[in-house]
Amino acid sequence: MYANLFGDYVKGSQYNQYSNKVIQGIQLHRQIDYYFDQHPIILEVRRSLYPVLPKISSVAVDLYIDHLLAKNWSVFHKKKFVDYLEEFYTHDSKIFDEFPELFLSFINALKKNKWINYYQFESGLDKACKGVSNRISFPNNLMNGLKYFKTNEERLNEAFLNFMTDANKKFEIYY
Repeated sequence: MYANLFGDYVKGSQYNQYSNKVIQGIQLHRQIDYYFDQHPIILEVRRSLYPVLPKISSVAVDLYIDHLLAKNWSVFHKKKFVDYLEEFYTHDSKIFDEFPELFLSFINALKKNKWINYYQFESGLDKACKGVSNRISFPNNLMNGLKYFKTNEERLNEAFLNFMTDANKKFEIYY
């Protein structure tokens, strides 16, 4: 779980210093990201949101899909969402000593604040959109991400379910 999440923190292809478990997590993360970024349904949704979310429609779609996955978790996983997250938060990984301090600080804050628990709610999506918007270095409309989500919710839900059907066939991750 942590090695996959670590994939966002590793740049380039110079990650051979990590254990096989961490390398597998990084590679899985990149395979999923690539599949997501190239998927025709996701590309179409990004294009359709670009007029209201220029330069950041891909970021918005990532947040929307995370929200929809959390909201629809029981469709894709046999464990309850809160039980899965509690397992994630309390997991004592033997690979923690491999991670850099910046990533460990992020993980500690994630565990302490239990941010992912709120992804399933519109308030959690709103907070995530606003938080990411503030970290982007240029002016953007992601501060209004929840508004655009609600305006396009039906289409986003349909795209999400179609994407997840395809992704499950490709990766067989959630079942």
